[in-house]
Amino acid sequence: MDKSYEEFYPSFEWVRGDAADTLRVRLPGFERHQINVQADKAGGLRITGERPLGGRRWFILSQDFAVPEDCSVEGMQVKFEEETLWVTLPKLRAKKGKESLLNMAVAVLVLLGLALLTFCPESVKLVPWAVSRRAFGAWMKVEASDGEEEKRSGTKRNGERLVRGRRCRRRNRWRVTAIQRLFLACKSVFKGPGTVPESADVEMLHFLLDKMRPEDVGLSTDLLFFKSKSSSRGTPRITFATICKCDNFSMCIFFLPPKAVIPLHDHPGMTVFSKLLVGSMHIKSYDWLDPVTSSFSTPSAKLRLAKLVLDSEFTAPCNTSILYPTAGGNIHTFTAITPCAVLDVLGPPYSKEDDHDITYYQDHPYRKYSDGDTDQGGVEDHCHGWLEEIDVSRYLKMDGVAYLGPQLKNVVEDTVGSSSAVVRWGALRQQHTVALRLMKLQSKRKRDLSDGA
Repeated sequence: MDKSYEEFYPSFEWVRGDAADTLRVRLPGFERHQINVQADKAGGLRITGERPLGGRRWFILSQDFAVPEDCSVEGMQVKFEEETLWVTLPKLRAKKGKESLLNMAVAVLVLLGLALLTFCPESVKLVPWAVSRRAFGAWMKVEASDGEEEKRSGTKRNGERLVRGRRCRRRNRWRVTAIQRLFLACKSVFKGPGTVPESADVEMLHFLLDKMRPEDVGLSTDLLFFKSKSSSRGTPRITFATICKCDNFSMCIFFLPPKAVIPLHDHPGMTVFSKLLVGSMHIKSYDWLDPVTSSFSTPSAKLRLAKLVLDSEFTAPCNTSILYPTAGGNIHTFTAITPCAVLDVLGPPYSKEDDHDITYYQDHPYRKYSDGDTDQGGVEDHCHGWLEEIDVSRYLKMDGVAYLGPQLKNVVEDTVGSSSAVVRWGALRQQHTVALRLMKLQSKRKRDLSDGA
């Protein structure tokens, strides 16, 4: 029976070090014998492999990486543990620095020997000559065996490099990543159903999300998904990866192929932050008009009038959009122009139990009528629209996938009683406070300058 292959796109990150750079690639479900790492002298690094999914379905992996300019594939070390592939590439400058240091030491010893031979008595002249000879011989031995030692594994030199790699990895494991910083900020900002974040907290989340890059959630624009310009036949399927979800908020990434559409939908009682990470998309959003204060007549009980807030195209990188429970374009729709990825932060998350269930709509044009005009004679008003509730379960297709980006750690709950965790959390809160104060000072200076002008 023929195999059916599905492309697998791994998440990865580069761990920078003084003596070497390490490529960390997450390969969940893979085993060491299913992975192949190849390097060429032109500066390329390719990781390939395949693993079964069940039946005739297989995952196929083929990912190319560019080797950093200051690194070399010679002496490359590959290690696989806990479904993670570690590829360590030594720095070129470290080798050159060692060679220059050896050359300098030999030159000093030779000069010292010549000086002693010139000015010292005969009984002492034998000592520096032996020292310089020994140093020169050791230098020649190191030069001759340098290439062979790079190729051998299990030597003391390579062992020391592996130890340094582990230390570097341990330090980065506790480093606060961008997505971890956003997660901790959300824990402090969102207080649960029925609450709306304060303006200062909204500015803090806005500031953090504006700084987010695709790499911060394990994405790369080199993935084939983002390079594809053609859409699949039929209704394009949307994929989502849930980063985290709790009672107070949720964080999720949506992947939209070209021409994919997330229909008009609302966010009842929710504050929503949407950050376009990759690609281009068209966004259209509405806010409800109060039927009590509105002077518009409703043509049908199924229709409800809404005011158009936004109808524009956006290309990453761009600013984060914010929706409030009743304002800011709380009802919106996404239409992908190119393959794109959107990071959504919702507080509180969708929940049927808490009356935060999602509802989909279809918009119809609104027409203004003068006295005696019929439906055909009205002038279309592009600032408003009639929204009709619809059922999209038949044609809206979404597939859930695992989140493979940097993992989150709940340092507040998982490390209760740890003084280091409390210190890190306090430092993080202090960083956010300082950032907000700087933003307020900058905005105040801009207002003062505009008032003075």
